[in-house]
Amino acid sequence: MFDFEEIYRRAEPSSLERGQSLYKKGQVKNLRKKGSSISATVKGQSNYLVMLSQTGQKIINSCTCPAASYQDFCKHCVAAALAANNEADIPEGTPVSAKKTPKKEKTDPDQLVKELLASKPQDELIEIVMGYIREDNTELKKWRLRAELASKPPSPSEIKKMITKALPMRDIWEYRKVRQYFEQAESLFETIGQAISTLPVEEQWKLALHAITRLNKALERIDDSNGDRYGLEYTLSTTLIELFAQLPWEDEQKAQWLLDHIDNKDLDLFPNIPDDFNPSESVYEVFRGKCYQQLEKMATNKPTQKSELFEYRWQIRRYCQPLIDHASKTDNWREHCSLLGLVADSHRDLLTACRICLDHDEPFDAEDWLIKAKKRCNDEKDLKDCALVEVEIRAALDQSTNAWQIAWQLFEEDPSFKNFIDLKAIEQRIGVHDKELNKKVEHLLLKICQPSPRPAFGRYTPAARDDILAFYLYQQQFDQALTWAKKHASASQYLIKLAKAIIKQQPEDGVELYRQAIASEIEQTNNQAYQQAMALLLQLEKQFKQQDIPLNLFAQLVQTLSQTYRNKRNMMALIKEHLSQYL
Repeated sequence: MFDFEEIYRRAEPSSLERGQSLYKKGQVKNLRKKGSSISATVKGQSNYLVMLSQTGQKIINSCTCPAASYQDFCKHCVAAALAANNEADIPEGTPVSAKKTPKKEKTDPDQLVKELLASKPQDELIEIVMGYIREDNTELKKWRLRAELASKPPSPSEIKKMITKALPMRDIWEYRKVRQYFEQAESLFETIGQAISTLPVEEQWKLALHAITRLNKALERIDDSNGDRYGLEYTLSTTLIELFAQLPWEDEQKAQWLLDHIDNKDLDLFPNIPDDFNPSESVYEVFRGKCYQQLEKMATNKPTQKSELFEYRWQIRRYCQPLIDHASKTDNWREHCSLLGLVADSHRDLLTACRICLDHDEPFDAEDWLIKAKKRCNDEKDLKDCALVEVEIRAALDQSTNAWQIAWQLFEEDPSFKNFIDLKAIEQRIGVHDKELNKKVEHLLLKICQPSPRPAFGRYTPAARDDILAFYLYQQQFDQALTWAKKHASASQYLIKLAKAIIKQQPEDGVELYRQAIASEIEQTNNQAYQQAMALLLQLEKQFKQQDIPLNLFAQLVQTLSQTYRNKRNMMALIKEHLSQYL
């Protein structure tokens, strides 16, 4: 089923071995196959949900274990793949750890147990099995259900009762009990799903809808912050989606069902309509037509009561969103803009319409949408958003001077180094050159960067503004930057950047800048900060050696720091470990 050659390329050797071990120990539970996809629960330190899907030569995999965040293919995914595959299908020449285990000699303890059991009478074996089943309440319930189904094929109404029983209404808040609840539900649904699959498609569909509705109701009384429901949710959602494709309905009926259920406010867990159901193009076309009809109907019945407007707007957006998505995919940009205007709750939707018009070289249309956006503004921030778009519109209309005036006004109102970089980008984009720009920007940044005393040895004061120092560094005005840094507390990142730029020509000043940055780290008094301080020291030593700067200044710095921070034992330990030759 799965291409193990790809798994061997993607999984770590340790993951292959541990995954094989998990598989051999029978830790893969609740395995369900759906076409080229599977889901399974793999028992490790916790129960982890694994989902695998073979798409061409690519395996799409996911696992809820922590290792999945940094491993491409974790041990739980390996175990699930092995369980899903017939081991005979594993290709030749694969690592031994992933191949079928060779048949063991009779001296193997497991083989001896098998031989002992084979010698027992059937009734004794039954009692042995029943003993183990009774030890696990989940297993007991599952086998009782299997026996019931085997004795008599259940009717749809009987299966419905089984679903209700598998998802009882209980107030459960303790996470272990929540986990047990869903482990039991998953186990029971494995059997219930088999019973459902024997029925006609439309009956299966009704029961699948009932199951996912029941799950939603059960979760109203269960605290599943840990996500133990995900396995069952995936199974039920996948089943519902697959059955939708199999329904013997006409396009009209399928489209109507999608429309009727697009507003499933009572169900938090439900496949997204229409995308998750992947309707055929013919169904999708009928569905879009019904959305338009619904919008026309709502336009003639707009509520007059303010209390009803929120619900009305929400429904409008629900019916519009599939139309917006389709307009975007087909590049029907005028329709896209029109729909955005219909659902606009704020100026942002209307500004999106502006940008769409600009992307299609229609600045006059963009200007019309901008006027509408300005009317939706509630505060200065909203107006600033509009002004930034207006800059682009004026530039597109060959009104560069006007565009630059707006851009400069925005900077004047909120000067910062970040906004300066944005301003430079606008300047380049609209082709305007302001000879006095740097001087004016420097003046404004100096005004916002209030003096903050620089301690001889102490941490950086967060209240200090580094915009002017960042500006000087950007302009490569290193003399001005150094003058500022000598008089004001500054962030370490800027001190180090300045030090690197000047240390060849001005080694004493460069070392002093490093000292300030290192002192700022050490004063935080934690091991992580000490490690960062040591990294800076080693970085400085490397610079000295690479640029053939005499090491006496570096040695003096190490000695000064050792004397100043002699009471910080962990920092001193790092200095002695890495830089003892300078003491």
